[in-house]
Amino acid sequence: MIEALDQQSRTALEQFIQRSRRALQEDLAREAEGRYGIHIADGEIEAEDALHLDPTGLAARRDIVEILTFLRGEEGSKTAAVARLIREATFTHLNRLVAIRIAEEISVLPESLRNGTVSAGFKELLEVAPLLAHDVAGGYWRYLRLCGDELAADLPQLFDPRNPLLELAPSTAAVDSLVEMMGAPDLASVWAAPDAFGWTYQFFNSGDERRAMREASAAPRTSRELAVRNQFFTPRYVVDFLVQNSLGRRLLEADPQSGLAQCLSMLISPPTERGDALPLNEVRILDPACGSGHFLLGAYDLLEQAWMIQGVSPEEAAPQIVSSLWGIDIDSRCAQVAAAAVILRARRHCKSLASIPFS
Repeated sequence: MIEALDQQSRTALEQFIQRSRRALQEDLAREAEGRYGIHIADGEIEAEDALHLDPTGLAARRDIVEILTFLRGEEGSKTAAVARLIREATFTHLNRLVAIRIAEEISVLPESLRNGTVSAGFKELLEVAPLLAHDVAGGYWRYLRLCGDELAADLPQLFDPRNPLLELAPSTAAVDSLVEMMGAPDLASVWAAPDAFGWTYQFFNSGDERRAMREASAAPRTSRELAVRNQFFTPRYVVDFLVQNSLGRRLLEADPQSGLAQCLSMLISPPTERGDALPLNEVRILDPACGSGHFLLGAYDLLEQAWMIQGVSPEEAAPQIVSSLWGIDIDSRCAQVAAAAVILRARRHCKSLASIPFS
């Protein structure tokens, strides 16, 4: 079983996510106003002819303005729409970067963020696309976008390369700062943990934000408030206890002699009678409020052990396990993150398949 993040590592990750979010939001706000003429203070949008954009930049701006028009209808004001645009773009970029960092740590992607512009993956790209060497800063961001696009084969909803929010890109200085922060010594052991991506989602919204929302209104006023105010973080020992006493108990009832009991250290009152048969390829687990996927990851670990007891390797079992796991949540972003966490867990051992669809 792969170790989850301990308290010290979670604290380090939370501090990184909060610092990164602030830095990215400030940078993207400057980009929105300085490059695309979208004013943060009043939500006004400058006329196109007042800007000096090339055709590519003009097309990107039109995509961003189209998003703003939609958000104004949802948020009810220009300033709230711009604030949400910046927050959503920040969320998108930060999650893509964290996913890339995790993917390189588990060898799904080549070294890409660990050493910034001297990472092995980027250096290999420069060898086949030497013109990028004349613009290393811009070329590196293009490379990171390609890395994110690579992950879209498994998770098109979260890493769709056509996402117009990607057009509002961070500056070179901001990217350099984020890469440096990700390389902090206290984060070195974080990226290999299977629950790192789930905690990244949960730490994006701070405790101060939740307290402010509750003080402002007794009941959630928007769908985002409903999602943010009802986030409850589940420690791994609670996950293990509940998974072992539900899924674990059922699997042990189906085959008491399987040897699975040695993997169920938290099981209370082990079953004494054999229950109905349950082949592993028929197992289905639904988490009706999956959050960022902690319970699904706990179920994945247990099912991997059960398949190994039957002589099936983690690589061969990965697609079967993924197809067994189902999760829904009122927050669609949250459900997408849970899917990503499960797929990244499966990819630790299963790198040969072109894609692993998740339910």
